[in-house]
Amino acid sequence: MDSRLRRGRLEYLVQWKGFPHEEREWKTTAELSHAKEAIADFHHLHPASPRPMPTIKLHFRHLENFTVPNPLPHHLFNWENGTFERNKSHQDDNYEKEEWSGTLEEQP
Repeated sequence: MDSRLRRGRLEYLVQWKGFPHEEREWKTTAELSHAKEAIADFHHLHPASPRPMPTIKLHFRHLENFTVPNPLPHHLFNWENGTFERNKSHQDDNYEKEEWSGTLEEQP
């Protein structure tokens, strides 16, 4: 016997008594409702195999979506003169260039 998750469903590889090894087949948990003891024994012997998970005990909570990127940065670096400039979409009335505080060195 073996188990796997396929298309979000738990399946077991069943070897039927009296049938050859080549006749094994994958059956869903619902199709094996009569074999609960065999499934429990399988999971006792193979604790790392996929197993049913009781979803009633899960507690869901709302999470903030961090995958949406933030808007463009408020400051853009001007490579021609070495200064930071405010992004034009975030430009306010007091637009000023902000000078780069460090020095840029050319690499060989």
